[in-house]
Amino acid sequence: MRGTWTVQSTTSRGKAMHGKATVQTDGGGNGGWTITWDTATSGKNATWRGSFLLRGGHLALTIFEGPSPLVNEHRSPEALNVPATIGDAAHLTLPWQPPGTADSSRETLTVNYDGTTLTITHTADTNHTTHTCTRT
Repeated sequence: MRGTWTVQSTTSRGKAMHGKATVQTDGGGNGGWTITWDTATSGKNATWRGSFLLRGGHLALTIFEGPSPLVNEHRSPEALNVPATIGDAAHLTLPWQPPGTADSSRETLTVNYDGTTLTITHTADTNHTTHTCTRT
């Protein structure tokens, strides 16, 4: 989903953060990303940067800049069953392995795209974080 997006992330407790995400790709499954959170809502260093590699449905992310615990993790975040392309709409549920964990059996990403809005809901046990992304 290359391009520039506005992002609103909302936790199951109702806390919301706003930001802007940029995704760049080389067309072959490699790319980079940046998320700049609005410091008024995050209250701290608000820029995260990294790269990704998508091969055979396996999406591996690397975090170069951001919160220290995430940057220094030995295990990077990963999603499985990720399609290389989608059409005008998509509805997917993907196994998700957050940074620092060794398995993706308990967490998922539910991804919905309607051609203009991308909604990603991260579910971990009973907690949910929803990321609503709109093209700028």
